[in-house]
Amino acid sequence: VGCADGDHLAMLFAEGKFLVHGLTLEDGTLSGMREIIHRRGLDGHVSVEHLSGPRLPYADDIVNAMVVEDYPALHRGGVMLSELLRPLAPRGALFLRGADAAELREALGEAGPTVPTLRELDGWVRIDKPVPVEMGQWSQYAHDSSRTFVSRDTLAGPLESVRWIAGETLYTGRYVSPKVVAAGGRVFLLYHDRGYKGCVEA
Repeated sequence: VGCADGDHLAMLFAEGKFLVHGLTLEDGTLSGMREIIHRRGLDGHVSVEHLSGPRLPYADDIVNAMVVEDYPALHRGGVMLSELLRPLAPRGALFLRGADAAELREALGEAGPTVPTLRELDGWVRIDKPVPVEMGQWSQYAHDSSRTFVSRDTLAGPLESVRWIAGETLYTGRYVSPKVVAAGGRVFLLYHDRGYKGCVEA
């Protein structure tokens, strides 16, 4: 967020480990950064657009890592700390350069299980978003070893929006049985097809 260097965005791609989306505060820098991304063959993996308002263009709890290169400038532009934390996923990390750690601690409030933790890192401040106490885990096909098919999660509810699209829909006919489990911040898709068994980590 607040990027101005296409080479930096390309570096964050880390050889295919991340999907990188940059937001620049200067509309005039877009074409240059997009040219660098295109020249490196990273179209679709790395992208950038202009941030024109105080709200980030992301759904809640979806970003794993966010880097803000100039926090004071972003703050002056109307983007609040709460808005930076909103799209950050539980266990996600927010990196702020040029931020006042004391002011951030005051804004975050008293320490506790639901309050993000803050660390200073040589000119940067790192804020880690905790896992909400209301969020459960589904670590086995039938939820847990008691096979109750019941979670203690109180955050889940009816779908209200699209969060992401993850490839093709799997065929769920008679011979294919995909199962999804989630624990420790990871989602696993388990499936078998006429005797073949496999496990794919998403």
